[in-house]
Amino acid sequence: MKDPRDSATADMLPAPKKRGRKPTGKALSPAEKQERYRNRKAAQMIGIAVALRQFSEYLTAPTPDLVERVQEGLLDLAEQLDPRPGFPDAMGPTLPHPPKTDPFED
Repeated sequence: MKDPRDSATADMLPAPKKRGRKPTGKALSPAEKQERYRNRKAAQMIGIAVALRQFSEYLTAPTPDLVERVQEGLLDLAEQLDPRPGFPDAMGPTLPHPPKTDPFED
């Protein structure tokens, strides 16, 4: 048995605590870390692409109110441009064609 007053004997002294975190044995290699990083980034990009697509579909989806307002505006514009009120021509007034001339004739 060791004398309690003997502090010179190292084998009987308690070992000092180690610094830092205790090892778990589950450490990843740098290649495994990089693979996981790439997979995370790819998943983020897919999520961003899906969100952008949904947002663009939301922005470009015609609402019934919008379609109705555009149709009314077009009808009002057609009435303003048509010199013949009440004429059921959907294409509006027709213009006479200029006479065809050959620019290379003398």
